[in-house]
Amino acid sequence: MNNTNIEHFKIAVLGGGSWGTAIVKILTENGHQINWYVKNPQSVAHIREYKRNPKYLKSVIFNTDKINVNDDLSQIVSQSDVLILAIPSFFLKENLDKIKPILNNKIILSAVKGMIEEETITSFLHKKFNIPLDNLGIIGGPCHAEEVAKNHITYVTVASYNEDVSKSISPLFNNKYVLNRIASDTLAIEYANVLKNIYAISTGIAKGLGYGDNFQSVLITNCYKEMRRFLKKIIQVSESTNKSVYLGDLLVTTYSAFSRNKLFGMMIARGYSINSIHLELNMVAEGYYSINSIIKILEKKEIKAPIISAVYEILYKNKKPSIVFQELAKELI
Repeated sequence: MNNTNIEHFKIAVLGGGSWGTAIVKILTENGHQINWYVKNPQSVAHIREYKRNPKYLKSVIFNTDKINVNDDLSQIVSQSDVLILAIPSFFLKENLDKIKPILNNKIILSAVKGMIEEETITSFLHKKFNIPLDNLGIIGGPCHAEEVAKNHITYVTVASYNEDVSKSISPLFNNKYVLNRIASDTLAIEYANVLKNIYAISTGIAKGLGYGDNFQSVLITNCYKEMRRFLKKIIQVSESTNKSVYLGDLLVTTYSAFSRNKLFGMMIARGYSINSIHLELNMVAEGYYSINSIIKILEKKEIKAPIISAVYEILYKNKKPSIVFQELAKELI
């Protein structure tokens, strides 16, 4: 693969949620023909007729001449060379199982900020689906879909185990409001993407409990320290975690009003049940699902992570948020 072949790539975006919709917006506005898998047939019909996703980023109007949208996953994948995964991790495995025989020789980039069976998405694809590492990569932020919809300046990092893949895919995203870079620390960035959602739940819980800016600033500082400690124990990181794909993405996810994980945490603190939150948000808070995998890793590697542990106690051990955070506050410096 090389940069001269970019115009010949057949690209598929798998997922009709907000981030999948934002990616389709970016790529089609950049002139690329896109195959788009959207699970809901009614949404497919709506997009074809009205040029809008009826459920997510409804303000975005698509050039449907650039889009082949379909609810047939196998058809979309078989017609494509590059797959961009934007299906929540909780549903991803069942979808990948359906297309396993036709994944060979595909370039696959994960835009998913979650885990499957204690593995990051690229690790899962490599170990369980035998996809060569050279064919795998990720798309990182900070890049809230809602700001993409408004053409606000957005930062995209494309990381791959194969530098040629990164160099070839990254230019596909570049335009007047998307600035991009490439990176090689694929696995480290994936872990950071998972952790930042858990940390966003923690800041949401703090806000929901009425903690002020002083506490939030110290909490986020400790989130960053905890993330660095985790990454150092798990994997060697060749570049600084001060980069936007690490620190920047952590910051925007923990403080932004667009962060669904932060909103999830706020609702938890206010007494909402998990089921009622999922029904009201109509979105998946990846941090809720991935924390189970992260906790198991923490135990195996003997990593101290009081913030993650506090969130886990609230979400899965039914501990009272106010009591857990009173204790957590004493551990933060």
